Amino acid sequence: MVVMNKRETARHYCDVYDSLQQAKHMASGNQQLSRYCQYYVARLRLDTILARKTIIKDAELLNGLFFLSVTESNLFKELPFDRIEIRAREKNLEHALLRLFVPPKARTVRGIFFHALSKENAKLVRAQLDRYPASKVKDRRSLCEALRRCGMNQDLVEKLNHNWSQWIDMSKSRGVERLAVIPWNKFDFDEILQEKLSETKASTKAKLTRDGQELLNEVWECRSDRGAVVAKLRSTHAEANNSDVATIKSWHGAAYNRTVAQHHGCQMVEITDEPESRPIGVSREIFDWALENPSEIPSELTVEISGPFLEAFSRYPKVDLELFLKRHKENLELWYNDRTNLPALRRVVHELVEEVDRVVSFDSDSVVPSWLASELKLIALAGAAGAGSKVAAALAGADPKKSTRRRFLKGIGFVVGASVAGHLKDPADRMFEKKDPVERRIIERATKIRSA
Repeated sequence: MVVMNKRETARHYCDVYDSLQQAKHMASGNQQLSRYCQYYVARLRLDTILARKTIIKDAELLNGLFFLSVTESNLFKELPFDRIEIRAREKNLEHALLRLFVPPKARTVRGIFFHALSKENAKLVRAQLDRYPASKVKDRRSLCEALRRCGMNQDLVEKLNHNWSQWIDMSKSRGVERLAVIPWNKFDFDEILQEKLSETKASTKAKLTRDGQELLNEVWECRSDRGAVVAKLRSTHAEANNSDVATIKSWHGAAYNRTVAQHHGCQMVEITDEPESRPIGVSREIFDWALENPSEIPSELTVEISGPFLEAFSRYPKVDLELFLKRHKENLELWYNDRTNLPALRRVVHELVEEVDRVVSFDSDSVVPSWLASELKLIALAGAAGAGSKVAAALAGADPKKSTRRRFLKGIGFVVGASVAGHLKDPADRMFEKKDPVERRIIERATKIRSA
């Protein structure tokens, strides 16, 4: 048994698997849906190397365009099932699916926005579901009947049922490939979310225009309903200040994902800042500076991965990956148990890159989407936990002109690293108040580099 400690990187929550993010990225593939599935498989594999378990919520699995689409591909069997954990509202996936649509004591079915539909059709089906009697949905068969009656095409209903069946069957498997499904912990989500939003509400509001401040107040009123928040920001007038909208998205998204991670016991959480989001506070300003001066970040605090690695990693045989992980179990355990041990992770990553290139070879001409290329071109993980680590965590190789996202991995109370998608920011300047001497040293080092 591994003893948990404050720096352990055992469990990881990533917002790239959020159903909204899946829809955004998979839709951008158009006719290349299978290729975008490949990219997601590579990303999922990498995340399951960075932590023992990658946490996926039941709604992300059951209504996520990638997770549904991949069941129709040979890539399904290539997924690292044993390193994924599904957090569900019921003890098994079949019951979780029903509970997703029929909450306890509900009189009507919960309207779900199906990302497999066009936006207009999805809105129509959701509206019909909101009026459909919950008493008529007792099992998956009656759920499919409800979808048909609410306007969903028969072919799509059958396709969804097939997709769900693949995941449910995998969760029932008794073999090594069994997908773990763990019931949610009891957790006052709304209270914790409000607490985390309040931490940065004032500093965020101070950076907004007057109209932006009014929009933030409107978002605050529906803060606990993520769907309502998304709808509010999407419906913002076309003339609204884009930076205001992006800043509010980043503010709410960071708090929401930190709350989800705490709910599901994750030591690391990935948070996305929107491209035009304004920097809030000293720590974010330092990251903006770091992006513009990547060569100033100490190279010993980075782990580099070449660009073509992403596409190649998706083609790397699963059996070879499993053997690789067994061979490098000792170094991985060193990293999992203590995320200050960056050299252990670096040894694994460097050998993985060489192994993948040797087995499947890199395609130097492959075109990788920016939302994933930036993730895997360089993994920058801090040499110590804490805000200072993020500052020292690197962006070497990032091109500020091409950066479109800001992303970092944040532990509950400790920030453990960053990828290179763009500016890396911590939503709470209070992170600088950490007393750990290693963290303080990294903070001081980064500050000196910046002021030099």
